[in-house]
Amino acid sequence: MSTIDVSDIVTSFNTQGYSLTRTGPGSYVRGSWIDGATTTTERFGNVQVATGRDLTVLPENMRSSNAILLISSGPNDSFLSAEVRDQQTADTIHWSGRNYRVIQVDPWAANGYWRAIAVEILQ
Repeated sequence: MSTIDVSDIVTSFNTQGYSLTRTGPGSYVRGSWIDGATTTTERFGNVQVATGRDLTVLPENMRSSNAILLISSGPNDSFLSAEVRDQQTADTIHWSGRNYRVIQVDPWAANGYWRAIAVEILQ
């Protein structure tokens, strides 16, 4: 069965700019955890407020948080959640004056795009 690449259609609606901060792998140095280097990139994609249905995939303690849904046709590791790689912090998204941490990533690369849910980081 062939797949249809819908990335152009998915990301053409409601495309907005956001910044993504990624922390590289960290390590223990003399018994203390040291985070890896951080890089920030400016990106464009479909960004929208997460719906109640979107929130059901999150852990229960995060379902009442402000959350956003991001859809991107970026490279394979377009978004990283804490579950994706050991000893690496989840990506942080800065959008509309607020910071969000990526919690859930759905790699729908066969259809040409990636979908992520991020919750607001309260300061």
